[in-house]
Amino acid sequence: MLSIIITLHSNACYLAEAVESALHQSYQSREIIIIDGSSDDIGETVLAPYRDAVTIIKHPVNPIANEFRAILRNIGIRTAKGSHFVFLDDDDILHPDMLSDAKQYLNTNPYMGMVYTNLEFIDSRGLFLERGENVYNFIEGTIFEQLLLKNCIPVHTALVPRTTIEKAGLFDESLPAANDWDLWIRIAKYFSIAHLPQVRAYYRIHANSFHLNKMKMLSGDIALAKKYLSMPSDFQLNKKEKRILNSSIWYSKAKIEYMNNKIFSAIATALVSLAIYPERLIKFVFSRRLAKREKLASLVRTIENHA
Repeated sequence: MLSIIITLHSNACYLAEAVESALHQSYQSREIIIIDGSSDDIGETVLAPYRDAVTIIKHPVNPIANEFRAILRNIGIRTAKGSHFVFLDDDDILHPDMLSDAKQYLNTNPYMGMVYTNLEFIDSRGLFLERGENVYNFIEGTIFEQLLLKNCIPVHTALVPRTTIEKAGLFDESLPAANDWDLWIRIAKYFSIAHLPQVRAYYRIHANSFHLNKMKMLSGDIALAKKYLSMPSDFQLNKKEKRILNSSIWYSKAKIEYMNNKIFSAIATALVSLAIYPERLIKFVFSRRLAKREKLASLVRTIENHA
């Protein structure tokens, strides 16, 4: 049996679509666990028609105190009975063959620590915006070093075996953001990671999307980098890996300064980042993906403002 863990906090208006996508999986041996972290009863109203088909756990959380998604996902893991996990947010959607295709791949490649798929972006109305492959640089294999530099795995595109979680650990609830990225890094330290090029998940971007909260995301990136620089000796990093993380801290700080209109300070900070790890210039500054991501976010804001 596989476990789909859906976390709810503030996007109950999309929740029914997320649940429906979980219920209509072609892989039938699955359970659906919904961890409701909202402080109101809207989620309960939306979930009323599904009570016989899903397990619902009410656990209100404060999104300011910690990364609430990590808290809710960990509750789901501890509750679930399945051998593998999919982590679905309340505003995203799974393709009907997500579970079957991902599980079939892991059945034939049991040495892989996890598998993730391609995705497409949709807006609040479910209309397609941009293929995920135009934004994410999908990679596979032994990718620990690459993951230190940048996350390439949207959380709900992954099927993660329970044995992998037992080895790598749960989501880190102390990080202000980037808890999924943090888990992928730990998994990549011990396992190879597989990628399926088929689109098996849909990422919804709307006016309240978490990924538009750039300040919180950047603070999470900095906290993540500092975490791994201070890891104990059994998680030893080589010199290049440490340079990547130190460069990432300065790079994130540069983006924060830029967002605060401290342009000259941002340029100086970015140059420090590049001095520490010059390869970042090739991987990011000349990458079209960064421009595509910003264009995508701008497009969504325009759509939402004129809906």
